[in-house]
Amino acid sequence: MASVRQSSVQGLVTVQTAAYNDNGTRLATCSADGMIHICDRSEDQEHWQLTSCLPTESSLKMVKVAWAHSEHGSVIACASADGLVCIWQQAWVAQQGRWLHRATLKESARAITSLSFAPRQLGPQLAVASKDGFVRFYEASSLLNADRWQLCNEFQASSSGPCNCISWRQHTVGLPPMLGVGTAQGARVWFYRSTIGDWVKAAALDTHNEAVTAVHWAPAIGRPVELIATASTAGTRIWSLKGKASNLQVHQMPCLSSDGQTALDCLPVAGQVWKVEFDNMGSLLATSASDGDESNVCIWELNPEGQWYLLSTIVGAPHESEDNAGMLE
Repeated sequence: MASVRQSSVQGLVTVQTAAYNDNGTRLATCSADGMIHICDRSEDQEHWQLTSCLPTESSLKMVKVAWAHSEHGSVIACASADGLVCIWQQAWVAQQGRWLHRATLKESARAITSLSFAPRQLGPQLAVASKDGFVRFYEASSLLNADRWQLCNEFQASSSGPCNCISWRQHTVGLPPMLGVGTAQGARVWFYRSTIGDWVKAAALDTHNEAVTAVHWAPAIGRPVELIATASTAGTRIWSLKGKASNLQVHQMPCLSSDGQTALDCLPVAGQVWKVEFDNMGSLLATSASDGDESNVCIWELNPEGQWYLLSTIVGAPHESEDNAGMLE
């Protein structure tokens, strides 16, 4: 049976956002004091240790953080509420790691809502979504020169509201880069058409034009369909995609009620869902939600009949003290 462990990390204050690296051994957090903290997992996998503090300008409120793939080295991107993206890289001198501020990207005039590095096969590329409705793509010639990032492409995902969240499809040889995008009017799938050098809308995920707060593309492991999860004010849904990027067929997958007896259109999650994420096999989905003072993480599993049902629930404490602000699970 799975268990949940809680670790206390000395030195962390109220965490605004956090992100793990690709193998789960490092954690980057943005705190209310404007600092970026780097924590490393111990060799016995039981504890976390605060190893680095990256100061930012006092006027910047960092709201998002993302790791590049470890194949590209230790590189993180942090985004501010003022529309700036900062690139940091860890350099090793005399066997000691030192984090260096490599670049600042300033194209967005509105707050950054989501950012994600591309699959490693696409090279050092970063996608950034913002409240101006655009998704922008930055590229470095090499992460050995992580101070040289250029805006290489952009598209307008929403003409009348913010672009809230993005998720890359894992790279597959022979298929174009694809991106799931959640906006104030629902979720869309986009793909890069190399013949015109631009991003093209591939499909709309029908969420009744509700604002989508989270999106995640399941890993591609050879199944006949692709899976995407979206969360909106109308509910949390899982979609299957089939066909070529230029002619995608979209279907909503069935869900079961908490007692497993009734078929539903969306997952029966209590409260507003803020994050969804599949496991490495795409057979489990985690949802993180808040309902008043309570928070919960639910684990959903795909059964042999192709239905998603509730497997487990983790309920957070309704009130956290300041002494517990540095707790990690």
